[in-house]
Amino acid sequence: MTEQKQRRKPRKYTDEFKQQLVELYRSGKRRCDICREYDIATSLFDKWVKQASNSGSFHEKDNRTPEQEELKIKLWDYVNWYNHHRIHSSLGYQTPVQYRKNNLKKFV
Repeated sequence: MTEQKQRRKPRKYTDEFKQQLVELYRSGKRRCDICREYDIATSLFDKWVKQASNSGSFHEKDNRTPEQEELKIKLWDYVNWYNHHRIHSSLGYQTPVQYRKNNLKKFV
């Protein structure tokens, strides 16, 4: 039998905590020392440093480029069209949303 690694429970970090660690790094403390001391992955810490220098915000929506924002909108439009407007022969020439509604009525 093989042993499975225990998955670490995701942790939540406040913006203040992230900012404090970024300030430590900017003041000259080594990245590896900060990551080891606070038990965080270097890739996560690098992401925080990049976000802080790009927009000053640690929220994903504030750190999107205009191209990423446009892609998000276009993707949402496509998914909306795919589910609400596209008819499909295997669904009895209904949209996926219509098909789901009609079949839920049968089971409820």
